[in-house]
Amino acid sequence: MATRQRVPRRVRRDQRAAAEFSARLSKARSPKEQYRVAADALVSALKHHGSKKQARDLREQLVQHAENGMATADLPDKSRDHLRRQLDEKPGVGVALAVLQSVIDRLPSTERDRLFVHYSQHFLAESRQIESRGGGR
Repeated sequence: MATRQRVPRRVRRDQRAAAEFSARLSKARSPKEQYRVAADALVSALKHHGSKKQARDLREQLVQHAENGMATADLPDKSRDHLRRQLDEKPGVGVALAVLQSVIDRLPSTERDRLFVHYSQHFLAESRQIESRGGGR
């Protein structure tokens, strides 16, 4: 009788994380909750598998999407200035994701739900790609 080979800790951690995000995604009731879970999965994938260059590139893309959303949404100047200040003062993918969520929240409901679903799918695909490639760590 052969003994079973031990699964490395890194692999077990990744399996637990994938199961957790999958469970959270199945419990998410609204497109906004799905977006939040997908954003958390993306941040986790970047943290554990991504390189700093990947994080920088992704943040730049998210900032660009947030800027485009701010141009589209009817935001008061005070809100627009506050969101831009958040992006300038606090570097990081998590802040860019939160600002993008805030911008999408201010759009009309049909457009808001469509964008939440779109970005959720995009973030989940991106996180799977980062995890499968391994990254630069």
